[in-house]
Amino acid sequence: MNEPTATPRSLLATLGELSAILQAATGFPEKQVAFFGVLREQLGFDLAWLAILDPQNKCIQGRGGFVHESTHTLLTSKLPIVPGEFIDRVTSHRENFITANIKEDPRSKAWWSNTRDWGIQGAVCFPLTYQGQCLGLCLLGSRRWGLLLSNEDEQTLKVLGDLIGSAISQDKVQKESARQSMLTAPLLVLADRLRQPQQMDPVFQTVVDELYQRLTPSRTAIYWLDLDRREFWVRAVSQRFNCGPVAGTRLALRDLYGLYQELKEDRIVAITDARSDLRGFISQAYLVKFRMLSLLAHPIIYQGDLLGYLAVEQTDQSRVWQTEEHQLVRAMANLLGVTTTQARLYEVTRRQALEQTLINQITRDIRNTLDPDQVLQAAVERLGSSLGVDRCLVLNFSLDEEIEVLHEYRKTNISSASGTIPSPAHELEQRTLTSAVPVAIDDIEADFRFLSWRDFLRTSSTRSLMVCGTAYQGRPNGILVMHYCYQPHSWTSEEKSIVQAVADQVGIALGQAQLYRRSQEQAEIELRINQVGRAVRSAIPIGQVAQFSLRELSQAMEAPLTAFLFCNPNDEVVTLNHVYSQSDWMRLPEDTTLQIASNPYIQAIFGSPEPVELLLDPATAPGGPHRLLWKQGVRSILGMRLQMGKQTLGMVLALNGESKRWGNGFCQILTRLAGEFALAFSQAEAFEKLQELSRQLQQLNEYKNNMVSISSHEMRTPLASIRAYVETMISDPDLDGEMVREFMQGMEIECIRLTDLLDNLNTLVSLESRRTEWQYVQVSVQSLLKLAITRVHSVAEQNRIEVRTSIAMPPDFIVEVDDQKVEKVLGNLLENACKHTRPGCIAILSVGPSPSGNDWIEFSVKDNGSGIPADKLDMLFQPFVRIQDVMNHSKGGAGLGLAICKEIVDQMGGRLEVESIVGKGSLFRVTLPIRPIQD
Repeated sequence: MNEPTATPRSLLATLGELSAILQAATGFPEKQVAFFGVLREQLGFDLAWLAILDPQNKCIQGRGGFVHESTHTLLTSKLPIVPGEFIDRVTSHRENFITANIKEDPRSKAWWSNTRDWGIQGAVCFPLTYQGQCLGLCLLGSRRWGLLLSNEDEQTLKVLGDLIGSAISQDKVQKESARQSMLTAPLLVLADRLRQPQQMDPVFQTVVDELYQRLTPSRTAIYWLDLDRREFWVRAVSQRFNCGPVAGTRLALRDLYGLYQELKEDRIVAITDARSDLRGFISQAYLVKFRMLSLLAHPIIYQGDLLGYLAVEQTDQSRVWQTEEHQLVRAMANLLGVTTTQARLYEVTRRQALEQTLINQITRDIRNTLDPDQVLQAAVERLGSSLGVDRCLVLNFSLDEEIEVLHEYRKTNISSASGTIPSPAHELEQRTLTSAVPVAIDDIEADFRFLSWRDFLRTSSTRSLMVCGTAYQGRPNGILVMHYCYQPHSWTSEEKSIVQAVADQVGIALGQAQLYRRSQEQAEIELRINQVGRAVRSAIPIGQVAQFSLRELSQAMEAPLTAFLFCNPNDEVVTLNHVYSQSDWMRLPEDTTLQIASNPYIQAIFGSPEPVELLLDPATAPGGPHRLLWKQGVRSILGMRLQMGKQTLGMVLALNGESKRWGNGFCQILTRLAGEFALAFSQAEAFEKLQELSRQLQQLNEYKNNMVSISSHEMRTPLASIRAYVETMISDPDLDGEMVREFMQGMEIECIRLTDLLDNLNTLVSLESRRTEWQYVQVSVQSLLKLAITRVHSVAEQNRIEVRTSIAMPPDFIVEVDDQKVEKVLGNLLENACKHTRPGCIAILSVGPSPSGNDWIEFSVKDNGSGIPADKLDMLFQPFVRIQDVMNHSKGGAGLGLAICKEIVDQMGGRLEVESIVGKGSLFRVTLPIRPIQD
């Protein structure tokens, strides 16, 4: 074993130089480099190691050193303090450790391996102290065996340990001072910036950016409390890229209720590890959603009112919050509380000024122009340019129609968004669109509201938007929309407030614009209605009314095809007889029919007091009830029933070849004109009835004159004969009895003729006035024929006519009729046949089943006389019209027989028909029910 050698140079000799190095006004790293240089070069040490004590973790942290001419990782490593080893004694008891061979000393086992590699033998270790407290240690060694230290050197080591400890403490103070300065210095700059009037949101963003830069957490954010104190929302945030989107996120107060209670008491909340924190400040849902592990939060309070809180959050690991960090967050939160009011005042003042400017301009525009469209266009241009948005739109709003862009402002490099927009089907979206409070979406790709607009927004390159409903007299009438294109935009409360204020004025302008358009449309409607009304009222006959009405309606409705349907809801089918077409490519054939009872659309028209619209569906129309209209090119219909009082006359239809909605204006026109048409048709019908009544009165007058003429003639003839008989008998009293008897028989015949005439007149009057009494009895058809033949026996003999009968059914077939009146009918028909048939001819009276069914019986009287012209047949059954008048030859009679027959048959529920061929004869057919018809 080699003898120990003394240190190459006395420590005491270099103490002054070492003291100067350690007390220099430089940083400790520079002092450490110079200190190690002296130890290596002047004192000849082969090992030097400096370490700082960490009493909390019971270890020491290497701060550097050297071995020979190099360094080693061990010299900067953290080593545990093992009880009994030299590090424990030096740091605990502040004793020097001196060993001749460190690689074999049991008190330095942790160094054995490395010191053997290094060849270090002699070593000395001394504590680094400051004001009686051990801060660390310094280890010196040599490759030579042992180190001989004098008492002076040991005292020098103590002084040197105090000097190094003082330098370490001074360096720590300087670092703390620098750190404190680094943390608090931004407050002065920030406070100076916050004193300048500006908006609130930039203030908040400045604070979170500064905190994030100084404290380097995972996230810094300002959580703002809603006015209703039910939610916090993230108003400003600065965070790492991997922390997920939280901007604008809303948090229910119940998830932060414990934290809210602490903040309300103006207490700072520090959570080192949320996983093990049992105070329950934050719900588990919040922790999972924001992935938060550590939190430092301070309330933002002004004049005792909690506005929100400033939060510093760590998401990747737990964090012990230092005192200076508490102080910095507290200072910034307090500064925010003070400056918030100032920012609010500035924001309110600036917003009010801008609002007032815009409103004054819009109000002035409203007063200076009569065209509201010009006002709205000027409003969107002023608002869009003032806010700097890419696009500003005014939309209409109606649940029944598509949303249309009415007015647009856009920057020069932004495409137009004009056209129509799908109307949202979801009720929530509809309420959002009409909300008087602006609704802002910062990024449509991250917000799933307005899904029905997603395609429109992407097509127009819109990335961010704000919508605000407009209203007039409490009713929604439009939407004010702001767009930013290509990139997201964070909408400020100032922008929302300005948009809301302008939306109120836009709502008024929209309401006035709608009133203006309605007044113009109403004036146009009134003009068209008046033109049509004058044209319709000038046409009196119904056919002419229909023609004029359809033509004028087609022009007023701009419809290529119009039609009247005179029908009722119970009709199965109606033929379109009254149709007007102003287009060659859309015409309806004259025999076009339309289903009524089975047509839901037609029934809907009958059941509605308003016009009913129908757009023909290409999928169903070709095979449905409107297939004929579809084939002719009809694609849309607007129909309105024609109603006069409680009477339904039919309906009017306007048909178009385009599948389009008719609109409110055309509905108003059709509603008004339908009333005009109904009135015109009623007046025309009344006029025609009046004409018919006049004609009937004229006929009645002629009938009266004819009746008086014929009756007087028929009565005068028997009276003249009777008078001649009487005068002869008076003038010649010597007439023999045979002549007197002959005269008396002649007078009897004339009296019977006169009585028959009077009986026929009474019978006809009684039948026409419905005062006839009917005596129904059951009688066989054979008996009825015999009664009729007996009645005309004398006439047939007088005219030498053979009367034959034909029974095509059992003779005893029973019918229930008034036998006297049937006898009279058949007798009159046979009598006429006998009178108007040449002597020697045959008259046939027949009876048989009726083609009408088993409940009917048919009598017929056929002759082979001269016949009756076809154009005279309708006159036969009129009273006082005689066959001789028709045939221009006289056979006598008053012309009442056939009229009586017609009335009797009609009132018994039967039919009296005649067929005749001139030169061949006539056939009178009587069809009667076999039993009385029950009313």
